[in-house]
Amino acid sequence: MAKLNTSIDMTQGSPYRLFLRFMVPLLIGNIMQQLYNLVDTIVVGNVLGETALAAVGSGFPFMFLLVALFIGFGMGAMILVSQLFGRKDHANLKKLLETIYRVLLIAAVPITVIGFFCAEPVLRLMQVHDPDTLHQATLYLRVVFLGLLGMLGFNLNAGFLQGIGDSLSSLLFLSIATVVNIILDLLFTMVLPLGVLGVAIATSIAQTVSWIYGIFYINHKYKEYRINLFKLRFDKTLLVRCAKLGLPASVQQLLYAIGNMIMQSVVNSNGKIFTAGFVTSNRVDTFVFLPILSMATAITTYVGQNVGCHDMRRVKGGIKSGLILMVSMSFAIGWLIWLLRVPALSLFNRKPEVIQTGLYYLDATLPFYSVLGLMYGLNAVFQGVGQTLVPMISASVSQCIARAIIILILVTAFGRTALYYAYPLSWVVGSGISLFYYKFGGWHDMVYNDTLTGKRASP
Repeated sequence: MAKLNTSIDMTQGSPYRLFLRFMVPLLIGNIMQQLYNLVDTIVVGNVLGETALAAVGSGFPFMFLLVALFIGFGMGAMILVSQLFGRKDHANLKKLLETIYRVLLIAAVPITVIGFFCAEPVLRLMQVHDPDTLHQATLYLRVVFLGLLGMLGFNLNAGFLQGIGDSLSSLLFLSIATVVNIILDLLFTMVLPLGVLGVAIATSIAQTVSWIYGIFYINHKYKEYRINLFKLRFDKTLLVRCAKLGLPASVQQLLYAIGNMIMQSVVNSNGKIFTAGFVTSNRVDTFVFLPILSMATAITTYVGQNVGCHDMRRVKGGIKSGLILMVSMSFAIGWLIWLLRVPALSLFNRKPEVIQTGLYYLDATLPFYSVLGLMYGLNAVFQGVGQTLVPMISASVSQCIARAIIILILVTAFGRTALYYAYPLSWVVGSGISLFYYKFGGWHDMVYNDTLTGKRASP
C-alpha cells in the first residue's frame, strides 16, 4: 500500500500540534471557498448594485435548506471515514466512498428539479416582494441548482480527505475552484454583461471543474480508494451506519436552514436596503466564523480517529486541548474583527445606509463569538464519538424554537435593529444544552462502540 503522505494520523502525537497542523490548511481552504461568495458580493454590490446584492443573498437559505439533507449525510460519512481511518480499515473506507458517491448521483436529480421549479414561490414566501429582486434571485437560484451535482461532489471529495486527515489536498481543490470562479465572475459581469446570471454560471462551473479534478487527484494519489463513477459498489451495512450518524446531522442542518430562513424573512420584510446591509454583514460574519468551523472539523476528525482505535486517554486529552484552542481563538478573532468592522463592510458596499444596517448585525454578534465557539467545540466532540443526536437537539431548541421566540420579543419591544441579538442569545441556549450533556451525558461510553455497527465493543 502506498504511503498516505499528506494524511494525518491523529492517533499519535501532541493534540495541540495535530490540531494546528490539520486546521491551518483547512482554514485557508475554507477562506478560499468563501472567496466565491466574497467575489460574488464585491462584484454584485459594486458593479450590479444593491438590488442584485439582495437577490443573491435572499436565495441562499432556500438553497441550503434543500441540500441540508445531503450535507448532513456527508457529515455522518466524514465521522465514519475518520473512525475507519483510525482503525486502519482501508478496505471498508473504499466501500464507504463508493457508497456515498452512489447516493450522491441518485439524490442530486430530485434536489435539482425541486430547487429549479420551486425557487420563485419559495422566495415569495420569504417576503421577497420587490419585482426586480425577485426576478434576479429566481434566475440566480435556478442556475445554481442546475450546477448542484458539481457543488455536492466538490464537497464530498473535500469531506473524505478531511476525514483521513488530509486537509492540504482539499485546500488544492478549493484554490482551483476559487481562481476559476474569480476569472469567470469578472468575465461574465464586466466583459460579458450577464448580471446575476453570469455570477451564478461562474460559481457552478468553478465547483464542477474542481469536483472533476478532485476525482482524478484522489484516483492518482490514493489508489486504494480509486473512484469509478460507472462502477460503484453499494454496501448496505455502511449505508445504514452512515445514515444513523448522518440523519440527526441532516435534521440539524435543516434546522439551521429554517432558522436562517426565519431571520432572512424578517430581514426581507424591511426592504432592499436593510436586506443588502444584512447580506453584506453576513459575508463579513462568515469569514469570522471560518476559524470556528475549521477547528470544529479538526476536533471531530481527531476524536473520530481515536474513537476508531478506542483510545479514551487520547480522546480526553484532545478534547481539553481542542476546547481551549477553540474558545480562546474565537474570543480573540471576534473582537479583532469588531474593531475593523467598518472598513470590512466597506469592501462590499460603500453606501452609508447599507453600512449602517450592517453594523447593527456585527455589533450584536462579534463580541459573543466565544460562546458560539464553545457550542461548536462541544458538538464537534459529540459528533466525533458518533453521538449526533445531541447536536441536533441543541440546534432544534436554540436555532429554531428559541431564536424565533427571541426575534418576536426583540422586534416587538425594541424594533427591527434589535433582532440580530437573537443570534448570541440563541448561542447561549445551545451552549447550555451541550454543556449539560458533556457533564452528565453518556458520551464517554460511545468511545468503545464498534465502528461498523455502533454497538458496544470490548474496551
